Amino acid sequence: MNNIFLKLFILFFYILLSACAVKSLKTTGPINGGVPIEQISIKFDGTLPNQIRIEKYARGIQPTITEDDKRKAFQRAWQLSLLFSTEFNGAFKNYAKPYGLTVVPPDEKVSSLKVSITALRLVCSQLGCMSLLTLKGDIPAFGNRANQWEFTSEAGQAIIESPMDKELFKTFANELLDAMAKDGFLEKH
Repeated sequence: MNNIFLKLFILFFYILLSACAVKSLKTTGPINGGVPIEQISIKFDGTLPNQIRIEKYARGIQPTITEDDKRKAFQRAWQLSLLFSTEFNGAFKNYAKPYGLTVVPPDEKVSSLKVSITALRLVCSQLGCMSLLTLKGDIPAFGNRANQWEFTSEAGQAIIESPMDKELFKTFANELLDAMAKDGFLEKH
């Protein structure tokens, strides 16, 4: 039981220092017999879920989740969604270049990466609260690839009155591209 509190303390200490976090991506694993892709279109759906899951962690006392905390969680989640939408449509192509990947407008002749927000959590401890988005995405079967590739990740930022940090998206993008390379979709140059 103490181990979970230690992990939470470390997580929130890190969050308070960096104000943002990306949880490692999980994927369906390497593709079989596929060839690396060179072009991809991005389809990001930034629609936020209607429900928020609230998690409380404390030692000795229960933290109180206020209506203001909920409001700030949704506000921060909306800002994260806007950041990801803006960066997928802008900076992602720059992060993809070192992998030999060119981001192109949607086209039936190229693979597409579809990303959406599937869950919203508010995680609170005695040290503060954090909004976390669960992002899921996939690259459907295409061309000579018979199988679909999927990933799941979490991204979040502490509920503080600071500007949204683009480093959060950069970290997410690099983890996503590294996972795609590891699973055989890309060749890092």
